[in-house]
Amino acid sequence: MQATDDLDVGALKALFHEDLRFVMPPNPGVVVGRDACVQRWVAGGFGSPEVGEFRTRVTGANLQPAVVNYLREPGKDTFTLFAVDVLTIRNGLVTQVTAFGVDALEPFDLPRTLDSAAPRSGIEGEDR
Repeated sequence: MQATDDLDVGALKALFHEDLRFVMPPNPGVVVGRDACVQRWVAGGFGSPEVGEFRTRVTGANLQPAVVNYLREPGKDTFTLFAVDVLTIRNGLVTQVTAFGVDALEPFDLPRTLDSAAPRSGIEGEDR
């Protein structure tokens, strides 16, 4: 979570297994490989000032750890619910990220926004 809040690509990569898998249902396909996944996120704007700033919160889904991502776009006052990443972790490394966009987040019952003064990396919600 801290690596995301810091927009620290190197720190994120250190958390991932080299064979990391990234899926985002209902979109078809899977991205395989730590470098390929991170490259896709960076190509999508992660870490660029044009995309904005993240705040994350920990939660759970299907008895797995998950991270709630809020994004504050440039010029905005609030962080808006962006996605939930459900993590599969083995031997201390993330082996799969299953990302759910805003349209799939109704069951999580999460706040839709965070104030711009929201603290970095915090606890939000419970296992669902």
